[in-house]
Amino acid sequence: MVCSLHHMRPEVARNILKEATVNRQPICIFEISDNSLPLCIWWIAIPMNFIMAFFITPPVKPLSWKQLVFTYILPVIPICFAWDGAVSNARTYTLTDIDELGV
Repeated sequence: MVCSLHHMRPEVARNILKEATVNRQPICIFEISDNSLPLCIWWIAIPMNFIMAFFITPPVKPLSWKQLVFTYILPVIPICFAWDGAVSNARTYTLTDIDELGV
């Protein structure tokens, strides 16, 4: 699971880990974000992600007129991109959280 465990509610994450343990199935979970920093620093990522969306849109292939409109004229894509990044980071399970899941 790469950058996806934070999308699972604690009871679902617990079940995923429990099933892997019970069935003796290997599982590898990667989360590249780190939410151990103070909350105010997480929110600094919102404007940075917003601005980054303007630079990563042109290389996207195939580039459509809708992408251009909703990136540069009505910045819906940058707003969603920035919000998703900040919220995902805030929801990332720490190692302590994983331990508390009790598996």
